[in-house]
Amino acid sequence: MLDYAAIQISMREWIRTEPATEKEIEYAAKIQPGMYEVYSNKLDVALDEARTVFVRTGVSAFLRSGDLVVGLHNAKGDLVSASCGTYIHAAIAQLPIKYIIDLYIDGNSNVKVRPGDIFYTN
Repeated sequence: MLDYAAIQISMREWIRTEPATEKEIEYAAKIQPGMYEVYSNKLDVALDEARTVFVRTGVSAFLRSGDLVVGLHNAKGDLVSASCGTYIHAAIAQLPIKYIIDLYIDGNSNVKVRPGDIFYTN
């Protein structure tokens, strides 16, 4: 049975971004001036295209109206970049991702998560 009180406490912690790892800091220092904008724009274009595909192929009224977010998260679950139809989703997009990490990766689950696995959440 789920411990909803513990989940509520965790959600308050999950809304904050996680501290950067040494590797993230190292790679950030190596980015040349202007390259962040180039890479960031490439990610944004890919996410915009993915959102368009979801809207065009969606069958629910919510999807057809653009009530979604397509996001890219880091290994800790923090939102890196997103394409939003409704911006409230960008503020809470990391919550289901961090729940999946907490339950299936850091927790004692029988589910095996492997590199390349994709999770769709609602």
